[in-house]
Amino acid sequence: MARIYTGFRITDTNLPALMSGNIPGIPFVQRVALIGRDKTIIVERSAHAIIGIGWGDESKGQQTYNLCLRVRDLRPDNKPVLCCRFCDSSTSSGHRVYTLSGKDKVLNQLPAGMLVYGVTGVLAKLVNLEALYNEIDRTEQHFNLKDLENNFKIFEDTSIVFGYNVSSGRIKETHRRISLLDEYGSIGRGTGDAIEDKERGDNVTIKEVVDALSDTSKYKELENKIKRIAKRKKEEAYALMQDCPQAREHFDEKAFDVDSIFRKLIPLVEKLIKNRNIVKQDYIKRAFDEGASVIFEGSQSPLLGKERGPYPYTVKTNTEANQIETYSGIPLDQIEIIGVTRAYDSRHAYAPFVPEITEKDLQGKITPEIYRKMLDSNPTGDNPFYGPFRAGWFDFLRLKHAIYLIESSGGKVGSIIVTNLDRLNGLDPSYACRSYKNGEEIYNQIPYNLDSSSFKDFLWGSTAVITPLKGWNINPRIVHDSKRSLAFRRLPDNVHNFFEEIQDETDGIPVSAGSIGIQPSNTLVNYGMR
Repeated sequence: MARIYTGFRITDTNLPALMSGNIPGIPFVQRVALIGRDKTIIVERSAHAIIGIGWGDESKGQQTYNLCLRVRDLRPDNKPVLCCRFCDSSTSSGHRVYTLSGKDKVLNQLPAGMLVYGVTGVLAKLVNLEALYNEIDRTEQHFNLKDLENNFKIFEDTSIVFGYNVSSGRIKETHRRISLLDEYGSIGRGTGDAIEDKERGDNVTIKEVVDALSDTSKYKELENKIKRIAKRKKEEAYALMQDCPQAREHFDEKAFDVDSIFRKLIPLVEKLIKNRNIVKQDYIKRAFDEGASVIFEGSQSPLLGKERGPYPYTVKTNTEANQIETYSGIPLDQIEIIGVTRAYDSRHAYAPFVPEITEKDLQGKITPEIYRKMLDSNPTGDNPFYGPFRAGWFDFLRLKHAIYLIESSGGKVGSIIVTNLDRLNGLDPSYACRSYKNGEEIYNQIPYNLDSSSFKDFLWGSTAVITPLKGWNINPRIVHDSKRSLAFRRLPDNVHNFFEEIQDETDGIPVSAGSIGIQPSNTLVNYGMR
């Protein structure tokens, strides 16, 4: 890639790669002329995806927001910019976003880019409508915004998460933990339960409700369908509560009552119709073909996908890169994929976590103060279903395997953003996991041929081989450099050495940005990336 050119090559076409840099401080049209490229190459349609390549909590939401700021700034005002949640498990995610206003908030179903003026959000295909409008109200109040409910789109084939999914999911989770002694967790928002309903054909889509509003017979059909589903789920809940009385606290009678369900459902769908939020499946692809820029916000890492993650310590849906193409219709070879990882590892809940920092580490390798800083960066807070937040040493095997999962599903990781560098300030040496020991074998990468069960067993059976990583102390004042383009270069040499090792271990994937704090200005872009 050229030092200044802002595009990346896909087959025979050059398309914009926003994280590969530009010349800051120069008006966009002049910049195009300066680098000798035709204007349409730069301002033409573009597609970008932010995908986590850790075990979650990598700051995907923040980096999506940052990228939307850059895209919106570089696009003409008459060219739309979309920010899309492409994974069905978005209802169970929590993305904390710090905005230019200095305020921050955790977003669950709303795309992070909706907090950027001029960016339209597109929701995932699994939505809790009641929770969505509550989230919109809270977000508008918090940021003093207006008309968020007019600034998103929802697909007509989106499945609805109902109150009975939330209640049923929490009952199942409590029963699993107490009666079956399984400790893997969910976040308690009914996502997994709704996905199970969808897989058995017991889901209800937005289109079904819309059609029912204009057709008496279809309304009756929908009423009977929901009545049948609610009856089945209520019977299942009673059986689990009989076996596990502690689960009774999560039973909500109204959540299974059809009249109560319809009293909430109908006004919400009517609001979607009134605000023209509902779109057909080809909405994103048509917008892209007509010149839009599209930013995809991943909800969970491919490492947590049900197909090739360490089941059952996963979400219940596919989180791999090929879901972007299924969701949007845009071919993966036309999407710039940006992987996001912390400068150390993190994990929620009970699950295999090979490089986890141990009590022994706290006696010599790391100070309690720095360890607390690592844990204090938990973006979503503790959740009684999600489990505690955990921290570990940077894991090169995890990094390489996440990239393998993306690329073996048809994507191509163009660059990597490393976040939370500041949390390790003063730790010298730091440490990294560069290999696993499993039995008598030493592994420098996670085997590619593992199914989800074998992957789980491999992780449980492995211990981390920890080796030193030269530490750093980052001066936060570099973000105020009058020449913003130099800030990335002024990171300490040991940070750049760390980035070079990441590039070497990933067969040449460069680091395109590093974050040294929570604010958007604390993400330093590598303007000189090749």
